[in-house]
Formats: sequence, structure tokens, C-alpha cells
Amino acid sequence: MKVQKQKYQEERSLFGLNNLIVEECLFQSEIGESPLKECNDVEVINSTFDIRYPLWHSNQVRVDHCTFSVNTRAPFWYNKNINFYNSKIDSPKALREVNTGL
Repeated sequence: MKVQKQKYQEERSLFGLNNLIVEECLFQSEIGESPLKECNDVEVINSTFDIRYPLWHSNQVRVDHCTFSVNTRAPFWYNKNINFYNSKIDSPKALREVNTGL
């Protein structure tokens, strides 16, 4: 599944999806959280995150040319096989129990 040029504000907007490509999307909310929680085989490209807990408990994740604002609290917790490329992460408490799979 591919989502492109979308804006997500709701809670767990793409929760639990597999084989997902997210490209040029904006995740922004003051009250929503966990848009990509428990996803598998995810590629996130040229996207912006301004939402809490965007990628938790996910597996096989590639993050490329993305921005995570200071409001993106604890963005990468409990992930397996996650890799980052050319991305900006301003989030506090960014990583916890994460495996890059390298």
C-alpha cells in the first residue's frame, strides 16, 4: 500500500499496516499520537512529523529524508530493524530499545 501527499492528524491513523510506503506526508496533531504503531515493512520518505510517538513497536522500517520536530516526543521506541537515512530528528527521548538490524 502506498500513501502519498496526505495529512494525518488522527490517533493511530495508519496503525498496524504492513507493506506500506509513506511518501511526502505530514503527521501533525497536538492531541493525536502513534500514527505508525505496530506496522511491518514500512518505508517513510520525505515526510514531516509533528505528532507524539509516531513509530512504536514496528518492524522493518526505513526512514529517509524525514523531519521529526521537537514536539515529536519519543518517536522510536521498541522497534526492530529500523534504519535512518538523511533525516533530522529534534525529538527528545528519541530512541528506546531499538535494533537497527545492521
